[in-house]
Amino acid sequence: MFSRYIYLLAIISLTLALLPFAQELSWDRNAIHAGEYWRLISGHLVHTNLNHWLMNMITFVLVFSVFYIRNQHPLHWPGVTVVLILIGGTALLFSSYRNYVGFSGVIHGLIAYWGLNDLRLKRYLTGSLIVAGLSSKLIAEQLFGGSEQITRLIAAPVAIDAHLIFAITGAVLFLVQWLIQANANQQDFD
Repeated sequence: MFSRYIYLLAIISLTLALLPFAQELSWDRNAIHAGEYWRLISGHLVHTNLNHWLMNMITFVLVFSVFYIRNQHPLHWPGVTVVLILIGGTALLFSSYRNYVGFSGVIHGLIAYWGLNDLRLKRYLTGSLIVAGLSSKLIAEQLFGGSEQITRLIAAPVAIDAHLIFAITGAVLFLVQWLIQANANQQDFD
């Protein structure tokens, strides 16, 4: 049971420890193009301020609490998170962003991934509500922009395009994994 919380504790501790280094570790297009590739990862672990960090970590803990499945492999959550960070961080290079910090994009990717996983596990009510809620939020953000109150609170614009990019990445990651598993199961029957 304790190992379940090591992942949560690691993310929370690391992001808190890196809070003062947002400028030096942010996802920065020019720095990445200049060879500072670690920023593809580190930019998601730093935040603009304590409010930004608290919002992201509280949401992250809630998402983990809702979706944690007792019998899954202990590396499933960290694995999905790392792949989301790498693919999403790279995908941001094709966006209009010059700089980005925060874990909210990753959280949107995790919600998409695990919401679809709920549907796969025939948890239709929760899966449907989560996927519909996430889709509605993303559409509203794209149509109306981010919340002004949150922008003031975190001292930065809400990264609505990052939310969308990571949610799509999470959905695609889930679909790829599902297709691979379906193919492997089919080969077992042949």
